[in-house]
Amino acid sequence: MVRNRGLSSSPLGHLAGSSRSRSGGNLWTVNSRRRPISSTRSDKLDSSVYLNVAERWWRAHQPWLEQCGYLLRQRYRQDWIPSWERKGVFSKLRAPEDIVELPATSRKIDATRISDGFPVHLHLVSEKKSPEEADIMLYLTSGQLGDDHDRGNHTIPVFEVLEVDDNRDLCVIVTPLMRACDDPWFENMGEVVDFLGQVLEGMKFMHAHGVAHRNPQLGGDAIMYDPTPCYPEGFHPVITKMNQCFTSEAFHHSRTERPVTYYFVDFRTAKCYHTHPTSPTSHHRTKHGRERVGESTVMDHPLLWKNNFAPEFARPEEKCDPFKVDVYLLGVEISRQLLEVRDDFFKYQGFEWLRPLIDDMCREDPKSRITAAEAYVRFLWLSASVNSADLDDKLISTRKRELARRVIRKWEKKLHLRTLLREIGLRDDVGSTNPSPAMSVSWLPVHSV
Repeated sequence: MVRNRGLSSSPLGHLAGSSRSRSGGNLWTVNSRRRPISSTRSDKLDSSVYLNVAERWWRAHQPWLEQCGYLLRQRYRQDWIPSWERKGVFSKLRAPEDIVELPATSRKIDATRISDGFPVHLHLVSEKKSPEEADIMLYLTSGQLGDDHDRGNHTIPVFEVLEVDDNRDLCVIVTPLMRACDDPWFENMGEVVDFLGQVLEGMKFMHAHGVAHRNPQLGGDAIMYDPTPCYPEGFHPVITKMNQCFTSEAFHHSRTERPVTYYFVDFRTAKCYHTHPTSPTSHHRTKHGRERVGESTVMDHPLLWKNNFAPEFARPEEKCDPFKVDVYLLGVEISRQLLEVRDDFFKYQGFEWLRPLIDDMCREDPKSRITAAEAYVRFLWLSASVNSADLDDKLISTRKRELARRVIRKWEKKLHLRTLLREIGLRDDVGSTNPSPAMSVSWLPVHSV
């Protein structure tokens, strides 16, 4: 019997017919335990030898999920016969779709809702490791918040939560199919500004309703977006640059042409500090007489997570404000992804205007640190001062810029372009020696210069 813990209407009604999220699979990956192609009858083949640990769980529960109304791809069905075994020949020209495997550490899988063909994501959650994840996601998306349900809410919609019959510790959270926030890379500053604004707005919403994330991340699958506007024809759920049929690259629009909505997806470390937003113990009066959740009134021991670089983590025995820790960690994430100069594709130039906001979010003293609501207002004010022409400029990562500089220096040295450019008049800041007569460019025609 299927026990449905909760059901909510999704604000993403327009998502029908879309496709989904990215990540980590390899186009040509086959499990290392693959057997050689056999000439014997394939109906005796145990195809599970081609699946990794994460995939085997989904395959074992495929009949149960189908009873619940969700159909997995052919690779994870009980009667699956690998296409390369069935045909007897493995084509090197194009990999078959069913050769693509999930990352071994993945806890989610794509599926199709049988009733209407709607693409969904199934998230496997352990209630021992993440006791509040499913309840918090339902709380933020199921309409319990009244009129505030859709106002600034960037929590991924939850269709239902299925409790696994053969393991009471596990449940499956059903959400729309999404795409990772950095897939593909942001094309210009305007796309990044839109992304950061929605992230700060979503953090403000969570804090206003008593939920601390406790480990905000900007990369990977922690924050995803609704791909329907950009990918009207869908895409492959694992190798996301490919189309659904796995025959060519997926057609898509840029996020500048068709803006998207971003959602917080990973709530494994989140914690709710108020059972209900109208709880009298969770509110305090503002100067305008209205009530809101008071972040500064909540104290808890810091969560010792892998990103334990907040000042509060230096004193784990002391209680701290988890909402202020969220603000600090998010500020560090923004700084690390956009402002720090490292040999990484994430590091871009042109975001120096964010430095005052980052400084206020990352103050050592939690009492002088701004709240998520103040950070959002400050961001809106700073982003409004950015020249509109700069928002359309292509992003250039510091790594690419440095590689270009190295290539230019290398060829300048080999071809003596320093002297040539100085004589042409395009480079007057280069050093020392007089141009060689042999390098004279007086003979060059005007259009060549």
